Amino acid sequence: MELPSIKKLTDSVSTLYYGSDLERKIAEATSTKAWGASGTQLQEIAEATHDYGQYQVVMKAIWSRFNNLNLSWRQIYKTLILLDAVVRHGSSRVVEEAKHHVYEIKRLMDYHCNEDGQDQGINVREKARIVVDFLCDDEKIREERDKARRNAGKFRSHVSNESSGVGSYDSYDTYDRPRYDDDRSRGNRNDRND
Repeated sequence: MELPSIKKLTDSVSTLYYGSDLERKIAEATSTKAWGASGTQLQEIAEATHDYGQYQVVMKAIWSRFNNLNLSWRQIYKTLILLDAVVRHGSSRVVEEAKHHVYEIKRLMDYHCNEDGQDQGINVREKARIVVDFLCDDEKIREERDKARRNAGKFRSHVSNESSGVGSYDSYDTYDRPRYDDDRSRGNRNDRND
């Protein structure tokens, strides 16, 4: 079997197991592996939230992981990292939805897990506290989203649109619009090159 055929077969099996490319990225970003997701992976997942269908996939994955009692502390911790990334870099709808679900995140501030005699739950509790504090501070959210928007050019120069499978970061919306609406959802492009 030739190498391209093996790659196609591997991709097919992976798609059957994880679903779409986006679902595979989310699964990798929230895995039990000892290392975290790369900044590029988190950026690509965040960018996917600008597409309504992919937005639903990302957010459903995040909330289902927070409510799954069978996940390891590491998977919950990595899901908090993913949520933080999509709030900072993703669609403004993410901010609104995360604020709406803040009680689920607050629940994690009491998370306990002892592994090999060590309190691993402290990692989850501390990250949950940071995310909740962040979500409760509108000014900090605006600042971080503005900073992410300014840094978007750096990301765009390293990752092409083809590799991420979604639109460019030129489509960033601003958090301080009424009701956190996306221009994309209203069909208003305002001189953008999407």
